[in-house]
Amino acid sequence: MTLLCQATLYFCATNIAMGAVPHDLALHLPKLFRFLDLDGNGVIEAYEVESFVYQQSVKLLCCVYALAVAKFCSAVKKPPRDWKRENDVFKERESMLYWYWHRTSTRFCW
Repeated sequence: MTLLCQATLYFCATNIAMGAVPHDLALHLPKLFRFLDLDGNGVIEAYEVESFVYQQSVKLLCCVYALAVAKFCSAVKKPPRDWKRENDVFKERESMLYWYWHRTSTRFCW
């Protein structure tokens, strides 16, 4: 959970900081960096910097959210630390997790 909170706070802080870029910013680019210029006029303006940072930070935020979901799913699949294959606690309910833990415990020798 802290990973999601940190990522969201970094996202907000980065995009708020981009709001502090002066609106009259104009950086002339060499031909090597023309791919960064969105409108193709050879000058990077404040809007282009802000939009580039926003696009990249959204991608990074989505990656962190996907990582958090993957970690959660991985944690759900693991049995409790004190679980033993011989326990009958989950057998009565015939839960899907018991079936999964029972099958994987024989394969991975838990």
